[in-house]
Amino acid sequence: MHLRMTALVAGLTLGLAQAATACQPSYTVQSGDTLFSIAERTLGDMTKWSLIFYVNPQLGGATLVDVPVGEVLSIPCPEGSVVTSVAPVEPVLEDTVTALAASPLSRPQQLPPVPQGAGYPPFTDPDWPAQRMLSDIVSAAMKDIPNPIPYSFMRDDDWTEKAELAQNGSIDLIFPAALPNCAADPDQYKCKTFHFTEPLLDVAVLFFTRTDSAFAYYQESDVHGKTLCRPSVFYTDDLDAVGRSWISSGLVTLEQPASAEQCFDMLVAGQVDAVAVNEFLGVQKLHQMGLTDVVASLPTPVSIQGLHAAVPKNYWRGTSFLYRFNTGLAALRGSPRYDSIVKDHVDKFWQSVEQ
Repeated sequence: MHLRMTALVAGLTLGLAQAATACQPSYTVQSGDTLFSIAERTLGDMTKWSLIFYVNPQLGGATLVDVPVGEVLSIPCPEGSVVTSVAPVEPVLEDTVTALAASPLSRPQQLPPVPQGAGYPPFTDPDWPAQRMLSDIVSAAMKDIPNPIPYSFMRDDDWTEKAELAQNGSIDLIFPAALPNCAADPDQYKCKTFHFTEPLLDVAVLFFTRTDSAFAYYQESDVHGKTLCRPSVFYTDDLDAVGRSWISSGLVTLEQPASAEQCFDMLVAGQVDAVAVNEFLGVQKLHQMGLTDVVASLPTPVSIQGLHAAVPKNYWRGTSFLYRFNTGLAALRGSPRYDSIVKDHVDKFWQSVEQ
């Protein structure tokens, strides 16, 4: 069955205002289930599939249509449902986002501010109301590390500038950071300069195509001979992964303009067959550019990409700090608090793009 997810996005109403009288917090996948049918059965709305997807990282790169039978999924129950209580999540408020020079901190007693990128809701964005998803995740993980330590946030969209500050010892942790393919190219700048944490969040990268296009993606060969577009600011490692080699083997043509908007302009103009970006960025641009009727996303993810934090290798106790942070992050990701953070932000994102 060929499903077009952005055709569903056009009708998204992901607000959780409709309180259910009861909600089962888990669901065992049955034969014939898809994330769409599971969302309809458990949440009453098939368009809420991403609420389930992002709180079940074990799904990995599975297609949204073919979910493993027998998998036990966590269900993010709507507010007002009768479910097991979850500890409230403390938001990262604006007054904790501190400029670097405003509160200089000294080592080893305290850590300098943690910079976060900007412009990518719901992950990191200055206009995101009250809190940002990755800030909340980092904040909660820091509280769960062995022997918690003081920290503060700063916000900036210049990753290169903050990387330089990290190297001179002014900053200890930068996020978000895509994980480079250090095994294939260990000499690239980020591989030589940084350790990377375990993923703060895994996001689905999708193909966005014109609704009048015959392009379908179910197997690797479906992409061969196509022209793809991805903004130049993003890695392309997933397009050239082991066993795929779309770029290095010349199986696809890749266009890399400076922005996602340019990619979608090229798509509408028929200059490329598909835009390959993460779900949130793609859906955001469709709504901003008024393309929800002419562009759709395909159901099989291109890849599942982790959003990480980076720790400079010359940090005085970088390896120790990396271990401690990963320990706190693992504890968080195994707890209901993590699901609550992700659910709240994903829901808020869908509501924001519909406004």
